[in-house]
Amino acid sequence: MIPIFSFPILQRSTPGLLKQRGQVSRTNIKTAILQTPGPVSTQNAIRCNWRFLRCTTKQQFLAAAGELQNSGFGSVVTLKSKRGVFLKRPPEDVRYLLANHPNLCLPEVYETRYRLPPMKLISLNIRYELVNMGLVRQEQMM
Repeated sequence: MIPIFSFPILQRSTPGLLKQRGQVSRTNIKTAILQTPGPVSTQNAIRCNWRFLRCTTKQQFLAAAGELQNSGFGSVVTLKSKRGVFLKRPPEDVRYLLANHPNLCLPEVYETRYRLPPMKLISLNIRYELVNMGLVRQEQMM
C-alpha cells in the first residue's frame, strides 16, 4: 500500500503566475487580480484561488490594485463594508494595455476569465452593493 503522503503536492498552474515560495511579489498579485474569474476581484478571492498568495495582506492587495488602477486596468472601489474591490475593465478596453504589459496576463486569458461568473467567495452583499451602485450589471454577477 502506498502512503498518502508520498504523492507530490500539485499546484495550480496558470499562465503568467510564477511558482515561488516566500515573499509574494506585487507582480504576482497583479497577475492574480487580472486572472480572477469575473469582472470583480477581492483579496479573499486571490488568496483562496492561488496557494502561494495565501499570505497576501489587505495592504498588499490594495497597493497592487492601486497600481493596476493607475495603469488603466480598472478601478478600486471601497464599499460600505470597508472592503476593497477591484473592478476590471472590459477586455476590449484593456487589450492594448495587455500588449504593453505581457508579463501580467495574456489577452486571451484575460478575456476568458473576465467572461466567467465571479467566484463564490465574493459574497452576496458585495455583489448586491456593486449592482445597486450601478458599477456592474446583474447578469455579470450571476
